Amino acid sequence: MKLDYEMLLVVNSYRPFTQSVPQIEQMVQEIENSSRLKISGIVSNPNLSGQTDEKIIKQGHTLIKQASQELNLPIKFICIDKRFSQKIKKENFEESIFFIKRFMHLPWN
Repeated sequence: MKLDYEMLLVVNSYRPFTQSVPQIEQMVQEIENSSRLKISGIVSNPNLSGQTDEKIIKQGHTLIKQASQELNLPIKFICIDKRFSQKIKKENFEESIFFIKRFMHLPWN
């Protein structure tokens, strides 16, 4: 019996092990090998938490697009913090934008 599924890889190009195209490719291979499932798409999530700005989003997304092309995997959407919803327009990206509200509260803040 074949199961239908969609397995998405969420990539933040500012995190360890996903800061270059080869690292992202290796991550895909390791996840697919250990899960015995194929990744069907990528979610672009470029951010540096509270230090994120428009430039960081665009630069990080550019790297993720390169990896997407090398891996022949579509970017399903890009996650962007909702505080940028007025600054970043949907026309700036080919992919759909999913605005999110982050709930992470660091103990030192």
